[in-house]
Amino acid sequence: MKTNLWEEIKLEYKNIGLLDDFRSINGFNKRLGTWSPITNDSRYYKSLLFEFCNYLDLKISNTIINSKETNYSPIQKGDGLRYYFGKIKNTNFGNPTTIKYYGIEVDMDYLLSVEEIFFLKDVLADSKSILEIGAGFGRLTHSIIKCFPNINKYYIVDLDWMLKLSSKYLKKVLSKKDFKKVEFIKSEDYMSLNKIDLTINVDSFQEIDESVIMKYLGFISNNSQFFYSKNAICKYDPSIINLSVKNKKQYNSALKMGLCKNSINIFDTSELEIAKINYLRMYCPTEFEILKHQDCFGQYLYYQSVLYGKSKKNEKTF
Repeated sequence: MKTNLWEEIKLEYKNIGLLDDFRSINGFNKRLGTWSPITNDSRYYKSLLFEFCNYLDLKISNTIINSKETNYSPIQKGDGLRYYFGKIKNTNFGNPTTIKYYGIEVDMDYLLSVEEIFFLKDVLADSKSILEIGAGFGRLTHSIIKCFPNINKYYIVDLDWMLKLSSKYLKKVLSKKDFKKVEFIKSEDYMSLNKIDLTINVDSFQEIDESVIMKYLGFISNNSQFFYSKNAICKYDPSIINLSVKNKKQYNSALKMGLCKNSINIFDTSELEIAKINYLRMYCPTEFEILKHQDCFGQYLYYQSVLYGKSKKNEKTF
């Protein structure tokens, strides 16, 4: 018996003629359109990757074209990202989800790294020593060392079991010469460090107890010339993205972490602007000032990249 697709769809949905909620999540309209707010596939994620690539590629290309500091001349789409990805290499360990962008295999982890190093390119070009607090598996460490050979020393401070992961990963993706630049330090042992050009924290202060963060900021104030923070500017109710809380103990604990604990609607620009101002103030080390900041892309709009530097009147010469 021949099957009619739309007769089958009609049987699936009841009350098709009712207008009250036909455009709601899982309503009949999701069969009329080519999209749904919630999916069980990677289409939106990969589409986000493509749009992130378009955004960042154009931004990098335009900056390079207008700069006299490099001989690299982007002439076609993809050349902006290729400027950095061509130097990093070895980005596919761990079987990440990727797309092909004008011949470049791109995943979210390293695309975020390129966004970060592009934001920091001027201070990175003049730095010799880097301290990264909470480096995860080491994506940004890998990216910076490969793109900025002027870096002589890269310190990673993290939990002991995370250091085992980042050490193993970086040993895999870096040359022996570059791997020797990295020193892995337990989170309780960093106070002996000094004369750091740039300290970095990406996506982890928001998950740390406030008292611990304040100790880090005090250390940065006394021992670092610059501080880069890229963290969430707020908390939010998971229901706003139609997500149910599976572990309430972890959720309640997360709400108490970081310096920005206000819960807001992360899809309301007016609330985001207020939270941004609070974030920029809260994460500024003593005697530092904001040098520049920017909104992050796409699903990371409730994050903020900010570079702080020693106030001129308090600047130390290392």
